[in-house]
Amino acid sequence: MSDRPPKLHELLQEQLAELNLTQIAADYRETLDEGARKNSSMLEVLSTLISSEITARRQRALQRRILHAKLPKVKTLAEYNFGFPKKIPSQKITRLFDCEFIEQHQSAVLIGPTGVGKTHPLLRSATSPANVGSVSASLV
Repeated sequence: MSDRPPKLHELLQEQLAELNLTQIAADYRETLDEGARKNSSMLEVLSTLISSEITARRQRALQRRILHAKLPKVKTLAEYNFGFPKKIPSQKITRLFDCEFIEQHQSAVLIGPTGVGKTHPLLRSATSPANVGSVSASLV
């Protein structure tokens, strides 16, 4: 009987690999242990595993789209030089970085000469996980 669990784990790992369920393969033991500790139902454990797989796939898809878009390095708000575009109040730039305008189904138009920091907030909004599939940006 001591041979049975390792063989089942090996078989399950092979089957998960064949189905390309990499996140479930990585998480299932810990999730099963946690489910046993919490006395969770099998349906709750299964739901947790599937949710983690979906989350991981979405994250990988986002990373793949960003890579294929060949965007320049995305900078954070901390890296933004608020001192350079002196005509733009820092509060307005901060509002662009929070991407709230996208959630409200609004647009942001950034117009100005080369080198004033238009691309920085645009890239931030385009690569925000909350905005995947909802941002259409044109660099003109």
